[in-house]
This record gives sequence, C-alpha cells and structure tokens, in this order.
Amino acid sequence: MNVLRSKEKSLSRTLLCSFFGHKLVIKRNITPYFSEFECTVCKLELTNTANGEKISLTPHLKEVNETLFNFHNRRHNSIV
Repeated sequence: MNVLRSKEKSLSRTLLCSFFGHKLVIKRNITPYFSEFECTVCKLELTNTANGEKISLTPHLKEVNETLFNFHNRRHNSIV
C-alpha cells in the first residue's frame, strides 16, 4: 500500500509542476555561468546549456559538469 501512495504523491507533484511550473533552487554552482538546479516540489534536476536554456540533468551532463567544475577550480586557484 505504501508503494501506491508513493506513486500517487509522485504523480500529484508532477501534475502540480506541470500546471504551476517548477520551483527551482540552485543546487550547485559549477562556474559563474553554469549551475545545477533542483525543483523543490518534484525533485527534478536541471542544468544550463551554453545558450542559457535549462535542460534535464542526465548522468552524462552530470559528468560534464563535474569535469568543468574541476577545470574551473584548478584554473581559478592557480591564477590567484
């Protein structure tokens, strides 16, 4: 019975976001231009593209963001 309630809550959260839009908060700053976002209602994870659009965060994009984060930190720390 808990599985059924869990699916109902997930479906209701998804419907809320589809009607009213996602409530996004910044989960992590990758660089000053790229960030990872998470919806506080349905827990959807998003990231920026080079064009400034927000797209779903896939495992591949998560790996790309991690590499970009490490590169940015190494470069920034060596300059300062």
